[in-house]
Amino acid sequence: MKVRNRLALQFTLLFAVLLLFALSFIYFFIEQFRVSNYFHRLDDRAVTVAQFYLAQDNLSEKKFKEVSHKFHQSLSDENFRIYNQQLVPVFVEEDTIKWSKSFLKQVLSKRSVHAKIGEKQIVGLSYFDNSGKFIFVVSAIDTHGLAPCGN
Repeated sequence: MKVRNRLALQFTLLFAVLLLFALSFIYFFIEQFRVSNYFHRLDDRAVTVAQFYLAQDNLSEKKFKEVSHKFHQSLSDENFRIYNQQLVPVFVEEDTIKWSKSFLKQVLSKRSVHAKIGEKQIVGLSYFDNSGKFIFVVSAIDTHGLAPCGN
């Protein structure tokens, strides 16, 4: 093999490896940002659900209308459950979606928990109100973030 061909092949391989490394690095950080951004949206959603169900009497009419408007904007495949301090569901009946007592106890102790099961992202949030201590669990799927490019 001529020196020129060998140098061209080495340069091509080196460039391909560096390009693969750089693109993998970019993909990793974009994916981390997408996941953390969606958890932030779920956190906001959990606070909105809490305000809608518990803080209606504490909010001004204008603020409650703002919260009520946000409440009706749902996320993809969204589910939420509300539990009291005794880990009993309140306001919304448990149906097919039930959260384990260990998860709910973890939310109570840590005040905020983020979890991921398959494509579903879950946020558990402790919320203190004059009515007591409540746990809000919101889960949804980031269909826009998981959609293949071009769709």
